Amino acid sequence: MLVPLAALLALGALVLGALLLRRSFLDDARSYIDDLDTFQYGLTLDTPARQHYLALKEEGGANGNQLSVALLNRAMAVLPCVEKIERDHRRAQHLARKSYVPRQLVREIEGAEGEVHDEVLDIRAEADRLRPGWSQEVFAQAYQLLRRRRAEAAARSAAGSGPVPQRWSWNQSEKTLALAIPIPPGVERLAVAFEAQACTVSFDGRPMRLPLHSRITPSGCQWRRQEDNGEHVVHIWMEKDKPGPWERPMAVPQAQGEGEAQAQGEG
Repeated sequence: MLVPLAALLALGALVLGALLLRRSFLDDARSYIDDLDTFQYGLTLDTPARQHYLALKEEGGANGNQLSVALLNRAMAVLPCVEKIERDHRRAQHLARKSYVPRQLVREIEGAEGEVHDEVLDIRAEADRLRPGWSQEVFAQAYQLLRRRRAEAAARSAAGSGPVPQRWSWNQSEKTLALAIPIPPGVERLAVAFEAQACTVSFDGRPMRLPLHSRITPSGCQWRRQEDNGEHVVHIWMEKDKPGPWERPMAVPQAQGEGEAQAQGEG
């Protein structure tokens, strides 16, 4: 019995379509696997915000408001890890069931998930220690702040903002002053220089000098460029010449919108 030519062509089209669909799925899987390979699941939770909170707590000189703001920043820093791991866990499990990735990868993600869970529990416990009942709200508040920062970063990027950032934040302990300054989009070269009572941040060769409220020890200062919550930021840590609280970080009060006094809460 002869099979009609049209039926053969239709069958061939179905087989070809199925092969192309499978190839597309495999390409997507390989791309996702490459993304997983580049994600650092090890220890990405020891953020500057976490370090700063623990330093404030250990030194014992910070008041409750300063600790609350520092803990809120710590909670905000862990939220992108929560989002990332939840996405990767679901997708990796799906791929592992189809034998596209080894089960070991799923176990690594689950291990990282456990570390994140421990960090979340610790933040909640610290929140209740500072303010009874705050553990139920701390992450909701942190997420609102994170969404606002992401929206502002997107707006600055879309507007093509200039080289001098309009928003920065600061915090302090008895011995150190910490600044976090957003890096404008497109900046490639970054440099930070310290003087006895000033700090200069240069974006692609264009300096922004920050006269400080009091003297610092330049040899005890350091800085680092990194990505926080989807935004590129330069973190600066300065050692105070004389321990003690500063009324403000700069020698003169900043105009509204040019800085955020983190010790007084998020603005």
